[in-house]
Amino acid sequence: MSAYESLQMSRIKYRYEEILPLLEAAEQELLKTKKPEETSDQMSLTTKLFRKKSEKYFAAKHVNSLTDAEKEKLNLLYQLWGNVCTTCLKDFDKAVERIRIAYDLLKELKLKNTNTARFYSTMADLILNKSRLQQGNALCEKSKIKEALEFYRKAYELRVALTQSEHHPDIPVYLANIGSCYYQLEDSKNAIEYYKRSLNLDSQLEDNMDIDNEEAYLKTLRNLALAYRDENRFKEAIYYAEKCASKRRKLLDIHTDTARTYYLLGLFYYERDHRGDMQRAEENFEEALEIEEELWKQGKPHSVDWENLKRRIQMVLARTEQKMKYPAYKRRFDNAERKSTQEPKETVILSDDDPEVDSSDDSVDEVKVEQMEESNLKSKCHDSNSSDSDEGDTRSVVSKYNCISSLALFKGQGDKFNKPKTARKENLHS
Repeated sequence: MSAYESLQMSRIKYRYEEILPLLEAAEQELLKTKKPEETSDQMSLTTKLFRKKSEKYFAAKHVNSLTDAEKEKLNLLYQLWGNVCTTCLKDFDKAVERIRIAYDLLKELKLKNTNTARFYSTMADLILNKSRLQQGNALCEKSKIKEALEFYRKAYELRVALTQSEHHPDIPVYLANIGSCYYQLEDSKNAIEYYKRSLNLDSQLEDNMDIDNEEAYLKTLRNLALAYRDENRFKEAIYYAEKCASKRRKLLDIHTDTARTYYLLGLFYYERDHRGDMQRAEENFEEALEIEEELWKQGKPHSVDWENLKRRIQMVLARTEQKMKYPAYKRRFDNAERKSTQEPKETVILSDDDPEVDSSDDSVDEVKVEQMEESNLKSKCHDSNSSDSDEGDTRSVVSKYNCISSLALFKGQGDKFNKPKTARKENLHS
């Protein structure tokens, strides 16, 4: 079926414009109709708007003529369509329009199977992604997160009912997604509970994981570390961050996600017990810096935490009275940004609210450091959030054997996508 082919294409990073015709062809085949004609540049504005309005519910008027078996296939097609849009971060309006039709079909047919559970998960993904892109007010976004949370719960509960246990590869994903929703609702205690349940189940499947699902497991580790940090439980936060860093080094080696994990670990040591462990913080920031330097040499862009990393190194040097080290670090920063050493393929997009570091001076500005530290106390999550979205910007990755997309699987490619300001996490989830 071309819809399944389109899902595979989205996973291996085909452009959405190349995938869309396959989805439309499958839809036309099922609905036994033709795609509405494209509007012409010569049409009047009124005609264009009328045609657009008539296309909005293009599929709905043909659904009633389908058999139950065809309706079930259409439901699955629209679920796959939603997964593709979530993976490509494209065309959410079109996907939501169709997923609503699919939801009506699901209720009409009273479907309760594996695909139904995965449909609920897809619906939650679309709700969250569309909400992030729209960047509405905080109250509206919170209501969308709660709506998504309920769909993730439905997916989890149905999957458990079908399996009669939690021993199914979809279950850890649903639990991690529930945890991510709680985290975004600033309920760290519930987030910790669901992240740990997800990890406990995932660990039983660890020997049989493929690379996508192992990366999802590592993102859950990272998110659990962030949740513990929000509870000021730095011992647990550091434990899970170190576990994540070690496994990510083995899995990805030189990669933006590896650099981000070492940066996060350094940040935890910096903040630990209000005084911090500056030696361990500097060691982990150094590890992150070396990876960032190697990324640049390989012709790859920096991670989304690059500016924060430079700023934190400057702050560590100020607090430990190692001002003489800064000129050497400054040269390394400059070399890792100089176009003569590497022409970046893509521009690093940073959050508008990330503090800036004045790199025009080789000395450490202590007044500026104090101001940055005060700002950091007021907004504790700034640094983790810049890498979030993974939990935020978020590229949703589709699990190969789960066929579901997930917050837990968000790959936060800071080198490719802008982070929504509203995201608190790396989600997961990408």
